Amino acid sequence: MQYICYVLITYWALEDKGVFSVKSYYRSIRGEQTNVEGGFWKQLWGLKLPGKIINLVWRACRNVLPVASELIKKYVNIDLLCPQCHLRPETPVHVLFMCSFAKELWCKVGLQDVIQVDESATILQILGQAFRKCSREKQVMLSLLCWSIWYRRNVCVWDKKFLSMFGVQSMAMQLLQDWRRSQEELGTRMQRGSNENVTHLCRPPEGWVKVNVDAACRDQLGFIGMGCVARDHMGRFMRARCATMRGGMPPREAEAWSLRAALLWMDEGMEASKVYF
Repeated sequence: MQYICYVLITYWALEDKGVFSVKSYYRSIRGEQTNVEGGFWKQLWGLKLPGKIINLVWRACRNVLPVASELIKKYVNIDLLCPQCHLRPETPVHVLFMCSFAKELWCKVGLQDVIQVDESATILQILGQAFRKCSREKQVMLSLLCWSIWYRRNVCVWDKKFLSMFGVQSMAMQLLQDWRRSQEELGTRMQRGSNENVTHLCRPPEGWVKVNVDAACRDQLGFIGMGCVARDHMGRFMRARCATMRGGMPPREAEAWSLRAALLWMDEGMEASKVYF
C-alpha cells in the first residue's frame, strides 16, 4: 500500500498534463529532472544552431567535459591548474565562466549581467538562470560563445596557441553566419526541388543486376579499399565483395579503379546477367 501511494503522489507531482511515463518517474527518483530543467532542455534543443554547439552545451551541463578536474577523477596524470591562466583548478565552470579570458569575453559582448557565477554552482544552474533572463537571440549567443571558449581551450591545450579575444568572437560569428547561410540555401534547394521534376533512384529492369560500388583512400596506411554489393531487380541481396590495393591515388582515380574491379568481378560470376551500375 505504501508503494502504491508513493507512485500516485509522484504521478501527481510530475505529470501536470495527466500523462504518466516510466522514464520521467525514473529520472525523478534519480534527481535528474525538474520542471525548471525540463524547460531549459526544451529551449536548448530548440535553438537554431549547429548540432556540435548544442552538443557541447549539453555535455557541459551534464558535467562530462574532459577538463582536468574530471580527468584526475579517472586517474589521468595531468596538472589540475587551468592551462590558460594557471591560477585556478580547471573545472567546467572555471573554463567557461571564471577564467580571466572567459570573464573578459562575457563582459565584452555585454552578457555579464545575465551570467550569475557561483563557486558551488553547476553549468546547468548557471545556464538555466541565464536562459530564463535572455531573449532567444541572447540564448543563441550564450551557447555559441560557450562553444568558442571551449574551442579556444582545446587549441591552447593541444596546439599551444592562444587565440585572441577578437579572433574567438569573430570565429563564433562567422560560424553562425555560415551555418545560417547553408540552412537558407538548403531550404531554397528543397523548395525548388519540390517544384521541379526530380530524378529518383529506381530499380533496374527485370533480368538486370544492380551493383553499388564505393572506394576509400587510406593514404596514411598506404592502401586503397573498395566494396561493392549486387542486388537483383527486386532489391534482394545476391553477392558482395571487398578488395584492397597497395599504393595511393586521388579519390577520382580510386573510384575509377573500384569501378573497374567491380566490372571484372561481375564479368567473372554473372555472365548471363545484365549489370546496372
